[in-house]
Amino acid sequence: MNVHDSEPFVDSMVNNDLKDLPFFIKHRWTDLHFRMNFHSHNGYELYFVHDGTGNFLTDGRIYTIDGFDIFLIGENEIHKPIPAQGRPFTRTVINFLPEFLHSSTKKKWLEMFERAHHPDKMHIRLNAKEHSHISAILSRMHEEYSTREYGFDQMLGVYLNRLLFEIYRLLHSGKEPDSKASGSSTNAIVENVINYLSEHYAEDVSLDELAKMFFITPYYLCHLFKKTTGDTISKFILYTRIHHAKRLLTRSDLTISDIAMMVGFNSYPYFGMIFKKHVEMTPKQFRTKYRQTSPNGLDPG
Repeated sequence: MNVHDSEPFVDSMVNNDLKDLPFFIKHRWTDLHFRMNFHSHNGYELYFVHDGTGNFLTDGRIYTIDGFDIFLIGENEIHKPIPAQGRPFTRTVINFLPEFLHSSTKKKWLEMFERAHHPDKMHIRLNAKEHSHISAILSRMHEEYSTREYGFDQMLGVYLNRLLFEIYRLLHSGKEPDSKASGSSTNAIVENVINYLSEHYAEDVSLDELAKMFFITPYYLCHLFKKTTGDTISKFILYTRIHHAKRLLTRSDLTISDIAMMVGFNSYPYFGMIFKKHVEMTPKQFRTKYRQTSPNGLDPG
């Protein structure tokens, strides 16, 4: 399957934002034609939808967006919001590193982001009252983050702790989780394809072989995948390969040639060319940069 794609992956912005302060908030941004690639990054993410519809893909599951939604995204999870085009889509995004949390509550809060602990509680749908309450906290956080008055970082820590407590309370309130994440048989097919590709990304699987596995035609498979995720199968495979290559570059001592082969590139020069095109630096430059700036082995995304 051809995995060459001309559009670069913009997935390191969050990592750069978290360098100076292990907290970042982007508050109530609205777009009519918002589009984002599959991506992953350091730390944890809280994604709040205030207005809009569509899908949200995270860790191989596809959730419907239809109202006031919260998505919990764990460290280094591949995810992507897929809003309906042509109508307003308003969201608030919070990213933070574990060290920004208070030591007494850190373990409890981070467990909320682990699917092993809460496999069906990564998505919370709020009613109007709950949304208003959460929105008030988000507004205060954004004000502190924007004005940066004396002690703003301590106040952000207080508000983040309060926000995570409110989410924890919602998760344990008896509210039914969104167990039917896919929402349709079409989404379920795409979920299964994504899960398969996430495990077999390094293999050279043809489109015909992939379609046969799921008992549909290649054309219909491509159509479903593009309609549901906004991207092609080839692009998803390419991103997944680059994602795993970046992890190996920063977390292992394997040679770059060995890494290229492990993630599915049969040619080292081709891997270097594609990597530079999409990451905007060579594999060697990437390894050097993030080993220097990430001494604790944090995944640069």
